[in-house]
Amino acid sequence: MRRSLEIFLGGPSSARQLRRLLGEAYLESGQSVSDEQEDVFTRLLVDAAAGRIYLFHYKGAPAGFVTVFFRQSVREGGRVAHFEDLFLRPHLRRLGLGQRMVRAVIQDLKAFGIVSVWSFTRRNAHIEGLFELERFERHHLNAFRRSWTLDDEE
Repeated sequence: MRRSLEIFLGGPSSARQLRRLLGEAYLESGQSVSDEQEDVFTRLLVDAAAGRIYLFHYKGAPAGFVTVFFRQSVREGGRVAHFEDLFLRPHLRRLGLGQRMVRAVIQDLKAFGIVSVWSFTRRNAHIEGLFELERFERHHLNAFRRSWTLDDEE
C-alpha cells in the first residue's frame, strides 16, 4: 500500500516534476522563474554540498517541494541548513501536509548530520505556525540584505 505522503530526494530523474512545481510556485506569486533562478535550482539537483530539493508526492501525484541550502557555521560547530522554499499545491493545503513536509525534511537533515535548521519568514506569514509546531525557536534578529539580482519591492 502506498503511503499518502511520500518524500523523495530531488535529482536529475525528478527534475521535470520539480521544475513544473517551481513554475507553479512562482506563478502563484505573480512571477516567472528567471534563468539565474533556474541555474541555482539545477545546482541543488546535482550538488549535494550546496543543499537539497525534496519532492513530495501525495497519493502518488506530485504535491510540492522544499528547497534547503547549506552553510558552515563556526558558532554552531558544523553544517547548518536554511529553508528557502516550501511549496504545496493550493488544493492540498489545510490538510496538515505542510507540517508533515517540514517534519520529514527536518528528520532527513538531522540524519544527514546537520546541526541546526533555520528559516527566515515574513512576519505573520502562515508558515510561521508550521515551524513553531515543529519546535523551532523564534529568534529576535534583524535581517539585512543587499542584493544585486532581486528587486527590492519586498
